[in-house]
Amino acid sequence: MRREGELPSALSELTTGLLDQIAKLRTVLSKETREFVEFVEETVIQLGWENGRMAYRAYATTKTLLIGIGRFLKSVALKLKNEAGNSPVGFTGGAIGIGLALASGAGSLQGLSIDPAVLETARQFSIFFQQNANAIVAFAAGSQELRLWLQHILEMVEADGGE
Repeated sequence: MRREGELPSALSELTTGLLDQIAKLRTVLSKETREFVEFVEETVIQLGWENGRMAYRAYATTKTLLIGIGRFLKSVALKLKNEAGNSPVGFTGGAIGIGLALASGAGSLQGLSIDPAVLETARQFSIFFQQNANAIVAFAAGSQELRLWLQHILEMVEADGGE
C-alpha cells in the first residue's frame, strides 16, 4: 500500500470518512474504542496526511477495525446458521438476515443462545457496511487480500438484504 514510503493522499478522505462513520456507531462500540477512533481521526486532521506516521496509523487503525467488524459478522452468521438451522451457501443467503429479523421483533429469539445485544450489534455493523460499501471497496483497492476479504463481507451482508 505504500508508495515511495508514503500512503497515497487519495486514502486520506476515505480513511477519515470511514473512521468518522465507525465512531458514529456509539451504541455498539465501547467508550474506549470510540475515543481512540476519534483521537486518531482528529490527529490526522490536525497533523495532516503528509505526516507519514500518522497517516499510516490512521490507515492501519481503519483496516483493523474493518477486519474486526467483518470477523464479528462472520461469527454471528455462523452461530445463526448453526442455531437457527439455516443452511446458507458459504455464509450468504440469510443467516444474518434471520438473526436481524429476530432482533427487530419479526420472530422469536426463543431457543437461540445469541444475546439480542449481539444481534443488534450485527444489525448496526451490517448497515454500516451497506451504507459505506463504495468507500470500503475504494479503501481496500490497493491490497488484493484486504479487498477480497472486505468484498466477501459486503457480499454476505448484501445477500441478507438492506434496510
